[in-house]
Amino acid sequence: MNDTEITQKYQTVYNFLNGKGIMELRSYGRAFGVQAPTTKRKQDLIVEIIKMAAGIESKTYFSRRGAKVRAKPIADGEVKELIAMLSANRESQPKKNESREIPLRGKPKLYSIYGELKIRGDGSFSLSIEGEPEKTD
Repeated sequence: MNDTEITQKYQTVYNFLNGKGIMELRSYGRAFGVQAPTTKRKQDLIVEIIKMAAGIESKTYFSRRGAKVRAKPIADGEVKELIAMLSANRESQPKKNESREIPLRGKPKLYSIYGELKIRGDGSFSLSIEGEPEKTD
């Protein structure tokens, strides 16, 4: 997924972050594990924050080298707000009811499958599926 696709998919999050100042964006970058947030342009930094927060890229190595950070860190509530915006923006919501033909020992039967996909803010997920054969006359 390239940067243009990311900004289109997460347009609300991009607009939210674009309204922030560069110092605050750098703090967001540090909170999500962006490597060297002070060396990036604003637009590139926003895309990197979205990638890290959405789980598209994993956190990079954290270094304590360099000058002491003078900017205030981002509060946990603001980090959770950004993650909530990202999770509300996800497209991968499953269908609630779906019928599929599943062959069992050579005899295909029609099953009704009900499932629920829960995506957590950290990118992990759980999937629960229930099914039963449909009655045929």
